[in-house]
Formats: sequence, C-alpha cells, structure tokens
Amino acid sequence: MAPPIQRQPAASAARSTGQPAPVAIRTHAEAQPVFAAAAREVAKVLDAHGQAAAGASLREVAKDVARNPVIVGPNAESFRRSLDAAEKMPGLGSSKHLDELRGSAKVLATAPVQERSSPSAGRSSGGIER
Repeated sequence: MAPPIQRQPAASAARSTGQPAPVAIRTHAEAQPVFAAAAREVAKVLDAHGQAAAGASLREVAKDVARNPVIVGPNAESFRRSLDAAEKMPGLGSSKHLDELRGSAKVLATAPVQERSSPSAGRSSGGIER
C-alpha cells in the first residue's frame, strides 16, 4: 500500500511561489467590487493599446453590474468580446486584473441565489388554524 500523498495548503503553496493566494469569490456581493476594479484596470490597458471600443464596452458592463450583480444577455456578449480583446494583448493575458475579472465574471454569470424561508415561516408550531 502506497503512503498517502500530502498536499500543500493553498496559502503555503502561494508563499513558496511568491504569489499572493487568490481569494475565492463565492457570492455576487463579493464579486461586484472585484469585477468593477478589475474591469477599470483592464479597460485602461485596452484603451492604451488602441482597443478603445472594447474598453468602453467593458466599462458599460461594469456600470450595469454595479446596478444589477449579474452578467447576462447583451452584457454577456459585450463582456466576452472585451475579454477576448484583452486576452490578445501582450502581457495582459496572465495579469492579476484579468484573472480577477474572469473569476468574478464566473460568479456574476449565474443568477443570484435567493434565500428561501422555511416552509413553516409565519405559522404556529402546531394546532388548528382558526
């Protein structure tokens, strides 16, 4: 029987490579500000490299996400085109901002989960309703 393989926790693995550990974005509330900040930085790079239309499109998507934390419909298509343009930029394909943009967009591409109240909410614990 082979000994079990030990895995490094993400934090210690990140320390050994000198990179900060990526923060896992789980909710729409967490993804909104990350998306906004990353979109702003990526749009600046797009503008600087002659991709002003892609930068403007990305800023519009970020503006909509600030109001409604979901990327769907025309915004999803605009985001995809802007992301494609950004990934083709030399040196930007592996940037921190682009990684944050991808990670937050993955969360924002799904509808927010609504908390459900329990089926007995508002009801008494027993007895006959009168």
